[in-house]
Amino acid sequence: MAIEDKEGEYPSSTILVNAVDVMGAPTFMAAGCRLDVPTKHRLLVALRNT
Repeated sequence: MAIEDKEGEYPSSTILVNAVDVMGAPTFMAAGCRLDVPTKHRLLVALRNT
């Protein structure tokens, strides 16, 4: 599995799997801080669904 470190207009901290935020945030959110930090469970679910 390839891992790509990418900078862009995403809230910090964001984890994308196949260009989708694992926490379900819309892609149009501007850069900034977020309160819903990506969880281990959400990351594992996103990876299993690829």
